[in-house]
Amino acid sequence: ALARRVPKGGSAMDNAAALKRKRPESPSACSEWEVAAGWVCDNGGAVHESLTMGSDRRLRVDGPVPAGAVLLRIPQRCLLTTASAETSVVGKSINEAVQAVTARLHNPPSDVALAFLLAS
Repeated sequence: ALARRVPKGGSAMDNAAALKRKRPESPSACSEWEVAAGWVCDNGGAVHESLTMGSDRRLRVDGPVPAGAVLLRIPQRCLLTTASAETSVVGKSINEAVQAVTARLHNPPSDVALAFLLAS
């Protein structure tokens, strides 16, 4: 289990011990989902232990979840926004390139810059 993951059948408040679990030391030993979930948790979010990602990259619930349980809480600092994209090192370079061709763009420059950042 990952740090700060919410245990099956409970909430983060219900089981403080589950909040103290450590992530595996080597990210290569983790699936992509475990790495992403760990990153969300390390930044103050929560990922319910029943939540998994299938090979088709769709999120699934593996087991019963009580009504009202938090499955996934992603903190603001983990969200990729236009503002965060434009202020990153890569984003600044992308933004400069996009601004150079703004007159020929069909979409707003900020949308194009964000799309390039996501693709990089």
